Amino acid sequence: MIEELTYIDKKLHFSGVDLNALETPKFVFSKKQLQLSYKKVTAKFDEIFEKNKVYYSLKTNKYPFVIETLKGLGANFVISSVNEAKLIISHGVSPERCLVNQPLYTEKDIRTYLEMGFGFFALGHEKFLGFIEKHAKKKVCFVADIDLVVKEHTFSFQKEDLLRVAKKYSKAELVGIAFYVKTQNTEVFIWQSYIAKALKLIKELESAGIKIEFVNIGSGFPVEYNKSGLDGLLVLDRVKNTFASLSDYTVILEPGRIIVASCVVLVASVMLVKGKDVWLNTSVYNSYLDTPISKIKLPCMNAVERKKELEYNVYGNSPCTLDVYFKDKPIGEVKEGDKLVFYNAGAYIFMIDFASNNMVSFYNEFDGTAKNTKVIK
Repeated sequence: MIEELTYIDKKLHFSGVDLNALETPKFVFSKKQLQLSYKKVTAKFDEIFEKNKVYYSLKTNKYPFVIETLKGLGANFVISSVNEAKLIISHGVSPERCLVNQPLYTEKDIRTYLEMGFGFFALGHEKFLGFIEKHAKKKVCFVADIDLVVKEHTFSFQKEDLLRVAKKYSKAELVGIAFYVKTQNTEVFIWQSYIAKALKLIKELESAGIKIEFVNIGSGFPVEYNKSGLDGLLVLDRVKNTFASLSDYTVILEPGRIIVASCVVLVASVMLVKGKDVWLNTSVYNSYLDTPISKIKLPCMNAVERKKELEYNVYGNSPCTLDVYFKDKPIGEVKEGDKLVFYNAGAYIFMIDFASNNMVSFYNEFDGTAKNTKVIK
């Protein structure tokens, strides 16, 4: 349920904005919806995990108004590149509120992070510890990416590696382990399997005298895109007994989609209707590239409430056969000139300048100027 998305007098509104009244195509951002989502998700984490630390996954949506809103709520951030580090600092966020989790580091990356003041890392290879040992002026902490499933990660530590490196490096202190389930995971047994294996490894490390304070479980909690009724909060409830076994440790979470997806909707105009085929005035390539890459089909509503529902195929306006928002999905009857609204559109809004007519701009209620983003107030 998206609290701020509702019909008023048969017209769809998002945080009080009549979506029928907007020029399109447009992403509409709701600060209030993001605040509601963040508070709801973190409250659920507090309910499930006795000790936890939440880091918003910045790669999911790094637009300035998202950063500023979450910063105002006291959020921590997980960053995955030097450019993200520079971005987050430019918004006045202290490196102490950040976890650096970059799958592959160059020596220059490590040196730059250290010079900028970052001191908490997730690492998956001893080579990166060598870079820290060479350039760190003081001790930093790291959680080790571990391999729980054979060949799951290209770079991750085995138990034998950790027993050795935990005592080898004087400037990098091992304080925890990290593992990651697949994105959009709804399978309870996967969490059960991963946590059981992680706890077995932790006990072996502790028996060898290595103290583990943090267990980073990443996220993977799903957003509902297909009207299944199964979202991340429900998944958390289903596996809370399994998560209870982590009560001796501070659980690190790196949520992205589950926090930011609901705060953005995409509004597009219907250019042409031919039978059940509908063409819009935008493209997946300049509005939601996650559709062809991750096979995620954004749920859709007509901006005008119509009781009669029909199945439609909805296409973008580029000369490409892959420019498909969805096929054979029921929505309120569509007519030329209507506006369609795609919701849960706030995650991974990455765009390319292809079919560049009708590039999508933003309408938002954020009080300030969003750098590098066209903002319409």
